[in-house]
Amino acid sequence: MAVAAIAAGTASAGAISTMMIVQVGLGITSAIIMRKQAKKEQKAFQDSMNASSKIQASTQVVQVPAKEHESIYGLNVKTGGNVIFDHIPTDNKNYRYSVIIPCNHSIQWAQSLETGQHKLYIGGEGFSVFSDRDGWLTVLDEDSQPNKYTDKFFFRANFAATGIADTKLIEEIPDKWTVNHKLTNLPYIVLKLQYDPEVFQSTNLDLSFRVDGKEVFDPRNSSTTRSANVALCMLDYLKDSNVGMGYTDDDIDIQSFISAANISDQMVNGFPRYELHGKVSSGQDHDQVLQSIVNTCFGDLFPIGGKQKFYVGSYRSPVLHLDENDLRSNVKRHNHKDKTELINTIRGIYIDPVSGQPSSYPTIKDAALIPKDGGELGLNLDFDLCNRTEQCQRVASMMLKRNRNEVIVSFSVSLKALQVHAIDGIYFSFKKYGWVNKIFEIIGFSLSTLDGGELVANLVLAENNATVYDSITTAAYSQNKTTNLPKANDVTAPSNLVAVETIKNLGNVPQSWVSLTWDIADSYYTKGYRVRYKKTGGEYISLGSFQSVSTSFVIKDAGDYLFEVQTENAKGLFSSYSQISKTITGYQTKPDDLVFGTCIFSKNFDISWSQDTKTYFKYTEIRLDNNFGI
Repeated sequence: MAVAAIAAGTASAGAISTMMIVQVGLGITSAIIMRKQAKKEQKAFQDSMNASSKIQASTQVVQVPAKEHESIYGLNVKTGGNVIFDHIPTDNKNYRYSVIIPCNHSIQWAQSLETGQHKLYIGGEGFSVFSDRDGWLTVLDEDSQPNKYTDKFFFRANFAATGIADTKLIEEIPDKWTVNHKLTNLPYIVLKLQYDPEVFQSTNLDLSFRVDGKEVFDPRNSSTTRSANVALCMLDYLKDSNVGMGYTDDDIDIQSFISAANISDQMVNGFPRYELHGKVSSGQDHDQVLQSIVNTCFGDLFPIGGKQKFYVGSYRSPVLHLDENDLRSNVKRHNHKDKTELINTIRGIYIDPVSGQPSSYPTIKDAALIPKDGGELGLNLDFDLCNRTEQCQRVASMMLKRNRNEVIVSFSVSLKALQVHAIDGIYFSFKKYGWVNKIFEIIGFSLSTLDGGELVANLVLAENNATVYDSITTAAYSQNKTTNLPKANDVTAPSNLVAVETIKNLGNVPQSWVSLTWDIADSYYTKGYRVRYKKTGGEYISLGSFQSVSTSFVIKDAGDYLFEVQTENAKGLFSSYSQISKTITGYQTKPDDLVFGTCIFSKNFDISWSQDTKTYFKYTEIRLDNNFGI
């Protein structure tokens, strides 16, 4: 799979890379479902059916020297198979014998989800009660009563791949089946159908059954078991030389698979965190199969040091701290996604566990983001190896939440970064953006040399947060904004605006001054602040722009005033206004009338009064009328 560019695509449940420069988790992949028919079209009961209902004898052995190999992974997988032998004996034309191969490894007949019993499906109708007829099994109804298939449909199953030729075929058609027809290492089911045009109306027989899939190796305890653990299934596919990649142990970082297997076994909402159920074929493109597997677990697969490492979706704690001292280049931000890269709705199909057919899982959407984005921004994410709606929804919700973590940065650092690799978490502190131990995930890693010859590590980091991997329900998922990187279009208004009136003397002239102060706006792009005010009922008076967070000015007229401050950023955009109202006394207000207390005359006048308390009060003038006392 090609490595996605930083700006390309919307989202991916996981990513696969085989390039030296590893970039993961960035590309959009609407998973292309590669479904193989659960069975090949079976050969005709007869070459033709004439009016007298005579059967024309035919013998067909399907030659498949270049046949695709198939593997079944997981548990309780509904499957069919491929017909490798189909024969109608010339001496007994009423019977047809067929041999069907489900896959290329041993399997185990599973209990059905509906009844908890072994179940076989004919034409979509399920049967779990069987009766022996001289070594052949036929089907009965659930109450053990005969049905239309009873004594018309017979079968024998050897799913253990024992390599022993079927004894009933040897007995009944010895000229076509011998002890040498062992079907070594192959499970098979043998059919014997008695001709009845009312029962078998089609030339094709729709047959399926439920099985537990391939035994896979578990490196945690060196055991082999049938398991749906996605990490163990991925490990098996990589090492399988028939269906898979054919890797050796030297090609695989086994510890990463052990860690992924442990995480996959963790219980979430009553289920293992990540399971895989389904069939893959050697005829499918390897990249498509790998993408289907990583989609089921929000995972990543990529080579490090010549070994394949596998991760499933989970929060990984940072293992390294980088800051300005480690930088060898400028920090480049990629924090604005184009609308075509954003998603707020994810829908798709999965494999229904009962029918075994593709079906839609409940849509995941963030109702709060849809109006903000101007409508639904959808992604189709299909799961052709998952049969649990809960797991599909959980993976889809992780993709949606990580898509809305928009901060991506890239830069070069010292070789201190050789301690980490793609997918690892790191702390990054950067004063310019106010970041202290901000958590990122490495999504790109390469080495290069500077002009001076210094070898450096080139990193691409994506913002990460533990809440991306939280357990989910089927409710809507609100945007989880974890970035504190400022956006030029988001202009924050000043806060904590305060207005204070004081009286200052200019020479002998008192003046009323208003001082405004406010807290700095939390925005990296802030250029300055615009200030204006008005008296109630009047027009606004602009005081201009200021780079400081305070200003003082004279107001002459007393009254009620509204003061406002707004932020201006480097793009010329403005915030809303912060406001405060205040009553201004003003130095032009006349003094209060004096209130006389007493006036006593003896040889002297003793006069008392209540003094004006205004801060700009200068003196009290006393006048004596010339006719006073006459």
